[in-house]
Amino acid sequence: AVSSSRAFRHLQVVLADSRCSRMSASKGMSVLLVTANVGSMFEKITEILPEWSTQFRQFVSQKQPDFIALHCQEVGGKFAVDAREAVQDFLQSLVDCTELEAFTCVRGFVDEEHQLPQRFTALGSLYFVRDSLHDVAMWDFAGERFHPVAGHEVVTENLSNNHFHIREKFPSEFSPHRLTRKGFLLTRWRLNGQSFNFINVHLYHDPSNIVAMEASPSIYAGNRHKAILYSLKRLACCSPNDEPAFLFGDFNFRLDLHQLVNDVYLTGSNSPPLISDANSERVVLTDSSSGEVVLQLAPKLFRPADKSLFEERFHLLKPFDKEATKLELHEQAVTFRPSYPLSEEDGEARQYMDTRCPAWCDRILYNGIAQDLLHKVCFF
Repeated sequence: AVSSSRAFRHLQVVLADSRCSRMSASKGMSVLLVTANVGSMFEKITEILPEWSTQFRQFVSQKQPDFIALHCQEVGGKFAVDAREAVQDFLQSLVDCTELEAFTCVRGFVDEEHQLPQRFTALGSLYFVRDSLHDVAMWDFAGERFHPVAGHEVVTENLSNNHFHIREKFPSEFSPHRLTRKGFLLTRWRLNGQSFNFINVHLYHDPSNIVAMEASPSIYAGNRHKAILYSLKRLACCSPNDEPAFLFGDFNFRLDLHQLVNDVYLTGSNSPPLISDANSERVVLTDSSSGEVVLQLAPKLFRPADKSLFEERFHLLKPFDKEATKLELHEQAVTFRPSYPLSEEDGEARQYMDTRCPAWCDRILYNGIAQDLLHKVCFF
């Protein structure tokens, strides 16, 4: 199951015991994977954090998983250096909540190393293990062996000295014109005798709608593809290729804007684009018969006259959602409308902002080994 709000996207499965491919859920292991870009939450921490935390706790209470992997991006928001106290409040609200009391083992890796811009990713990976699980261990990437884990530990500083994870920024050549903090954070677990790899990823966004519209695929999609392949190559160096691997985070996948504009807005009675100024920083598409504007675009503006395509007829957008299909990875069916860029203003949570073309940015992908495992399990 997948949530319909960008607040968090989730996938929950009940994994059968390794000794038998089909066992009852009571004898299996329920794993809940959650991804959430929490950046804007730190811009309105007193307004959004309480509600977000409430929704997450209620969700956990409803699903009753044995293991939770929570991958967050943009921890601390755009100005993370000034949000240390807010980050600690966020982490404390999760670790101390009543609904997570049965999760006696907690491990977290939260990148707050703002003083190291060459490494800083603002990623946060939190893992909660219920006391009912056995053989709980994490891989030591330096010592190259599994270590049993217990108790609570959340690492926020000196991450490079902790060898139970790998955190990296993507090479600068993937985004040569911008200094970014995009990267990945990898952990490897053993639960009930089964090994798993979890990769928290945050990929590049589209700085300009105009540039994104120029080609298919866009230059931004190409950079994201390179970053994913880089993550998978690093995974292959650190983990056996016969283990399940789950990549989930803010992939920033966008619709193919070039094809969308041509196939949807430049057909029928719609005119070719009218450029309102010489540097092509604004594009206006009009209906040639009525003269009505059907779409306006600028670097940070996407304003369709009719939003029903994105709100009600979103299934028609799937042919333009191509980036995940270029990978040798799998995904559960996406059955909800685009989850980005929904407004975070009070009372407007289901309205899109006029900044970007709506898209499915937050994804949960997995390799073929994980796909084979999921064929034997139950979904919730």
